[in-house]
Amino acid sequence: RTPDQQARISIAGPLTGTALAAVIYVAARDDAMVQAIAYTGFYLNLLNLMPIGFLDGGGVAQVFTAGWLLLVGAALCAIGFASGSMLAVVVGGIAFLRVLLERERVFSLDPPGAIPFDQRVNAALLFIGVSAVCAFGSVAAFSDRSDEIVRAPHAPAVTAAADRVDLAAGSAP
Repeated sequence: RTPDQQARISIAGPLTGTALAAVIYVAARDDAMVQAIAYTGFYLNLLNLMPIGFLDGGGVAQVFTAGWLLLVGAALCAIGFASGSMLAVVVGGIAFLRVLLERERVFSLDPPGAIPFDQRVNAALLFIGVSAVCAFGSVAAFSDRSDEIVRAPHAPAVTAAADRVDLAAGSAP
């Protein structure tokens, strides 16, 4: 496969998964369990977009020069700070780290070679767009239920055990 073919194949999975998570989120309305499923979809697709070789983000990043990785990383960090998704900031930071580790990449946005400029632009727009939907979607679908768990009434087994202790001590439940 050429790097361009690999980029198109690699972005197809997160694009489809993000679209499915968005449909689930819209259908969820006020159902906390369905929103949790949508959150998981957004989060896992954003995690999969990290520009690391074996993940789909690494397959897309093959078409990027160092200059493109800097632009994509900056966009992802901006999306992360705007949405509140620290995972998007981490993905952007890994793009920056990849630039530092792969110093042999050229910084030109349109170097001579087999990959046309418009295909790099399409890959960058899809990468940034899917990442943005995942970042904003995961923040929107997330609901902190820790207060409900802490304030939840005791389970029947715990209540029954407490009643037995009260009876053994001589007091009525």
